[in-house]
Amino acid sequence: RKPVAGLSSMVGSKGKVVSPLDPEGLVKIKGELWQSSSGGRRINTGEEVIVVGQDGLKLIVRKNE
Repeated sequence: RKPVAGLSSMVGSKGKVVSPLDPEGLVKIKGELWQSSSGGRRINTGEEVIVVGQDGLKLIVRKNE
């Protein structure tokens, strides 16, 4: 069963970049700001991302194509 709360429930969620990910920055997901990493790729402010994992309290995201 999929968790309904907590960091692990964020995987698959979509959000918008608030400060550029180069490779780290802030993403807004479900009304909350999260420290995020893009795995070495630059993602600009306003672009949509999807959560693909976590590293401690940081979300790992990729650009939503």
